[in-house]
Amino acid sequence: AWPDDLTLFLETLRHRKLVPSPNSMGNANSGRYIPTESDKADQDNRREIPETEEVDRRFSAILETMDLPMEKAKAMNEYTVEKKWTLVCDQEKTRPTTPAKSYLNRLREILEINNGKVTRRSIAALTDSVSVLRSLEISLRTNEIKWVQSFLSDENRGLEVLVDYVALAQKLSHTDNQKLRRVSQTRSSGDFTDDVHICILCVKALMNNKYGFRSVMEHDRCVNYLALSLSHPSYRTKTLVCELLAAMCRFPGGHETILSAMDNFKVEMGESQRFEYLVHSVNETADTSLPIEYQAAAISLANVIVYTPEDYNYCVHIQYEFTQLGWDNWMQMVKPHAAEAIAKQIAAYEGNYYDVETLFDEANTKASAVKRVEELEREMQELSEKCRVLEDESIAKTAALQKIVTDLKREMETLKESFVSRSPRTASTASTEKYSTQTNPADGGKAKNGETTPVTSSGSARAIVTAPPAAPPPPPGAPAPPPPPGAPVPPPPPGTSGTGRRIKRQIQTKYRMPAFNWQSIQPSGINATIFIDIDDEKVHEVLDFSDFEELFKTKAQPMTVAVGSPTGSKQSWRGSGRRLKREESLLDPSRSRNLAIALRRVGVAANLVVEAVERMDLSSLPVEYVELLLKVTPTDAEVKVFERYVADGKPVKKLNETDIFMLELIGIKRLGQKLRVMAYIGNFFDNILMLTPQLNALIVASNSLLSSNKLKKLLEIILAFGNYMNSSKRGGIYGFRLQCLDLLVDLRSTDRTQTLLQYLVTVVQNKFPDVADFPSELQFLEKAATVSLEAIVADVNELSVSMQMTRKEHELQPENTVLQNFLSNAETKLKMLGEDLERAASVYKEALTYFGEDTKVTPNAFFSLFSRFIKSYKKAVADLERKQKFEEARQEDLLAVEVDPRGFDKSKRKSKALLDIHDGALDEAIKGMKRQGFRTSDETPGRRARAGTMARRVSISRKGSADAAANRREKPKDAYLASRPWLK
Repeated sequence: AWPDDLTLFLETLRHRKLVPSPNSMGNANSGRYIPTESDKADQDNRREIPETEEVDRRFSAILETMDLPMEKAKAMNEYTVEKKWTLVCDQEKTRPTTPAKSYLNRLREILEINNGKVTRRSIAALTDSVSVLRSLEISLRTNEIKWVQSFLSDENRGLEVLVDYVALAQKLSHTDNQKLRRVSQTRSSGDFTDDVHICILCVKALMNNKYGFRSVMEHDRCVNYLALSLSHPSYRTKTLVCELLAAMCRFPGGHETILSAMDNFKVEMGESQRFEYLVHSVNETADTSLPIEYQAAAISLANVIVYTPEDYNYCVHIQYEFTQLGWDNWMQMVKPHAAEAIAKQIAAYEGNYYDVETLFDEANTKASAVKRVEELEREMQELSEKCRVLEDESIAKTAALQKIVTDLKREMETLKESFVSRSPRTASTASTEKYSTQTNPADGGKAKNGETTPVTSSGSARAIVTAPPAAPPPPPGAPAPPPPPGAPVPPPPPGTSGTGRRIKRQIQTKYRMPAFNWQSIQPSGINATIFIDIDDEKVHEVLDFSDFEELFKTKAQPMTVAVGSPTGSKQSWRGSGRRLKREESLLDPSRSRNLAIALRRVGVAANLVVEAVERMDLSSLPVEYVELLLKVTPTDAEVKVFERYVADGKPVKKLNETDIFMLELIGIKRLGQKLRVMAYIGNFFDNILMLTPQLNALIVASNSLLSSNKLKKLLEIILAFGNYMNSSKRGGIYGFRLQCLDLLVDLRSTDRTQTLLQYLVTVVQNKFPDVADFPSELQFLEKAATVSLEAIVADVNELSVSMQMTRKEHELQPENTVLQNFLSNAETKLKMLGEDLERAASVYKEALTYFGEDTKVTPNAFFSLFSRFIKSYKKAVADLERKQKFEEARQEDLLAVEVDPRGFDKSKRKSKALLDIHDGALDEAIKGMKRQGFRTSDETPGRRARAGTMARRVSISRKGSADAAANRREKPKDAYLASRPWLK
């Protein structure tokens, strides 16, 4: 991390100090850290720490000079005052003593040679150029940012001087001047090629902060000279240039700048194609021992140049340039015996490779795939509709069977009562045996501590009757003596509550447990609920809670548990019918227009419409047109207007078409009632088909909850865990509200790795495996959650009212066959619907009472609780299975981390997004590409590892160009250099 590296660096500077003097710039000791005599005085001053405000002020000033990223500066601001003061003292102690101008003056003396002035002074300066450059590189790399800004200032123009020197060093390495050649041979620090390498190191050090990076990128010649250094004879320098250019591509604007420099390289070196020299430098000398570092750096540079652009077409274009130059052939040739560093870079290149042929094939098959998807969607819709029909039939059959079972039970109870009443035994004997049966039906009716629970026909106790434990049963044939009048009620026996229930014992846990904030049901309110038969003490006897305590121990964390009115009827025109000019129309213009639209939509002649309404014939006038006519029935005011018009003896023919139609409608007796009856008849059976499945779903879902023993056992387990967590602080409870089931997902263990529900799933699977599939006993909960019982009641009441209206109309038209046929069938359907509604409301209310909920709770709220709980339970099961598989794979050393088939870690995959510029970003980019290569995060079709495809293409290319390959083998090894003498 940066703060640790910085601390180490400053600790080193505590004992050494950079003191290069202008007279020792050319000596071998220049740039060294020379101990000073003020070290002891500095140590004495360091012991005296000033005020905290003064330390913070001076430390903040130092941070500003370091040009650190915001996160690193924030981390260093968290240091203690002593550590801050130590860093302040070290930083103030190690301030640079050599200004940037001193280095630049020495370099300018050497640059006089470029102007043809080979003087004795310039020759002397040239002799020590390597020492000067090395000192400059150290200063650029270690000094504070102000020193770098001074180097780049308009006054010093250090970057311009450095670029000019790179150009001169490249020129001197190929010069024919005998005098300079002798100087190069007599230099103790190497030839002029070393100057080029150190200059590139200076540029690299300069680019390691944002000010220097921007200056280099904006310079018109600097990057071009860096690219031209690829022709340097030293592979060490070539490797450095490849790494530097590859890292520059990763930053904003870098890719365009590097491609421009490569275009300039093509012109300067006389290449026929771009990147020709780069490919040749590794391809033509494949049979020789090339340095591994250079081959890896060259592949990394090609990888970044090809796959950095966001435009896929541009990536494919540059990729094809390298393919034409034989880049793919060379990689496949060296891949089998490549070193680890080279193999890593080849894998990265292949991982980014665009297989255009595969993309083209996928594009051609996309249309057929889309068509197939549309066909499957249609089939899915058809199957969904069939499943819905089958589901409705299944619900109807299940509801019918449950109704039969209920009727049979009721009949069986009636027969039992009838049999008892006809028995010759005396009433006293019957009462005695009845009391005996209730007290001890094979010891099944007597509860602990003297509690007596009468046993019903279903075998479950639904009520509690308390009795003193010491009272003996009455002798046979004698009734039990009643208590004396005015006698006080005896107190409950020890260990029991006022309702006869045993008081919950207080559990002392080893650790402090988090509170489970459930809503408890009062002991007096658990009668006739599911909790009357639940005893969580049995669960406590089976389970060992020590592991549970270890996982969930924590401090108390209080947790919070987390109708529109019908629209008004349309504006009535009653009493507002305005008469227009009688010579035009008797109706309001808007009214006349609406009536004309209705008549046009009906598409039947006005006289036929009147006849259909008189006969109430829905075959001639469909129900949708009847509903349309209901909207335009004449108002009382309109009736009076037309009656007055006819009474005055005015000609009807003068009225327009809509007025004549309105006049005919007015002539129909009970027009509004007949239209409403017709609409009721037309929609009756659709309403029955819509309401019946909803009631059946409500009945089946409620019965499934009432009869589920596995759900009952699961609630007992939840009650046991809740009492274990809360009993030491709040005491035990006998039951809880169902809303508490949502809290099982929110409560987490101490290490936050699992929820309470996940732990319960583990306990159920290990200790109570027969309870694990409790969702299979609960049916149609989601469908029942969509039912609105209030709306169904309102609909059924409306159907009943409309049925009475239909009967009245039938009394007025006893010979109407339409009404006769409808009433003969519909009355039975409506009666069955009413019975289903009554039964659904009864069983739903029973389910609410059974689970201790308020009877005003809606089906949506009630059944949604169970639906959410089942979904959360299934999700917890899936999470545990996935976690178990992952742990098993890790134990087998098959899945230490998720590894991509291409051979790199997905968790460390580099994004295609450009990097941010900050201090040290360039070195980070170079190290990252060395470690795992440059990889994009794009997962579009076709951008995958195409090692096999690339190898296949390479084999085809080699086979198709055998003659060209033979010609290349016959070509001398130095043919490329022979055609370019300036490269020698």
